Amino acid sequence: MNWSRTKSIFIVTFFLLNIFLGWQFSDLVRNQLVTIEESPEILERLDENNIDLPEGEVSVNHARGVVLEGGRTTFTEEDVEELPEQEVELSQSGSTITSQFDEPIDISELLEGEDSSLQPLLSQYMLYGNDYVYARSEENFIYFNQLYGQVEAHVNDDEPLVLEINDEGEAIAIHNATLLLKKTIPKTERY
Repeated sequence: MNWSRTKSIFIVTFFLLNIFLGWQFSDLVRNQLVTIEESPEILERLDENNIDLPEGEVSVNHARGVVLEGGRTTFTEEDVEELPEQEVELSQSGSTITSQFDEPIDISELLEGEDSSLQPLLSQYMLYGNDYVYARSEENFIYFNQLYGQVEAHVNDDEPLVLEINDEGEAIAIHNATLLLKKTIPKTERY
């Protein structure tokens, strides 16, 4: 066996293999760029999914995001019986939990802190409490949005978690509707 000739054959073979793989890679990158260029703008994607934005209130310049779809989680009696120190009522469909605390919980100090300071309260007294982030406060209600991965998901005007407080700054009730979310793929990105 001639090792010099075998070595030359291997070198030529691997050189041709590298050329072929390089061509495949450049073709793959080129196809992905075409897909990105053809993907609809965020407003078109929202229109395709029948989502309306309030005019003038939302800036969509350089906006990036994904459109999520899904539905509400159905809770069972077994799910809610473990919730501590509260009287729980499950909606007829099982998609909403409304609970009244046995004793109001003083959160006035937590309200003076950062928005994330309510996280321990949510984790202790509700299902999937770590999956929510502070959205806003209005009168005697504190609204929370659900997280999708590490990103806050906005669901029209329907916050999945509402914490009700009395005039003394005590939490008296929780209204919870956990969502099952998944990313939709725009028509131009589907194969």
